[in-house]
Amino acid sequence: MKEVHPFVKHLSQGLIECGRRANRPEILNTLLFYRAEKERQANMKRMRELSDQIVRDWEANPKPGATSTDFLNVLLYGVDKETGEKVPSENVRYQIATFLAAGYDTTASSLAFLYYYLCDNPKCLIKAQKEVDEVIGENVVTVDMLSKLTYLKACIQESLRLNSPVNILNRDATKDTVLGGKYLINKGLSVSCLLRHLHRDPKVWGDDADEFRPERMLNGGFEALPASAWKPVCRLRQKYNLIEVHVAKLL
Repeated sequence: MKEVHPFVKHLSQGLIECGRRANRPEILNTLLFYRAEKERQANMKRMRELSDQIVRDWEANPKPGATSTDFLNVLLYGVDKETGEKVPSENVRYQIATFLAAGYDTTASSLAFLYYYLCDNPKCLIKAQKEVDEVIGENVVTVDMLSKLTYLKACIQESLRLNSPVNILNRDATKDTVLGGKYLINKGLSVSCLLRHLHRDPKVWGDDADEFRPERMLNGGFEALPASAWKPVCRLRQKYNLIEVHVAKLL
């Protein structure tokens, strides 16, 4: 078996230590875990160096004709129609690391969960497949087709509800706060929300909250949800599009 790319190792090690630091008092991070922090910073430096190298190589061998099809070209050579500004090279380097670090794992996990629920619910799979056949058929998937895949989008939303790729949401209180009129959260205290419970609350989702039922997201059902009732980590529209394209190609 081939070794994974060094970037993946640096990313994995860095993320693990970030998670550990978030669950330790800051004084312990400073006094006892300085070596771990030094290694985390080294991993971050290695990732930045790879991003820098990618940009340098691209700038040394520009491909301006690929602007419409290559995302890196869009970042480097695209111009804002209103301001005429381009994205600074430094910002492009940061975005490379962001996409490589934050884009692949949650998308892959979301796809795995979606495939599981579709396979476990054949009627939903057949309905999604029929929609893909009608909208896309034998054609290449284009951006304008995605807005027409309403049932597939509902399947994605429902899958993310039942199993978000990251199942916990943490927040630190910046000041003394009373939640729900009864719970005092002192400044500096961390509060965790388990999305599995938030997304399966019968008061919001009904008695079938544990079931995969994409129809609940259709006909205004998704828009009618209470504020913050649906908060999966994989919420960006870009990720929706990426997941839709992947599934549409397979269906």
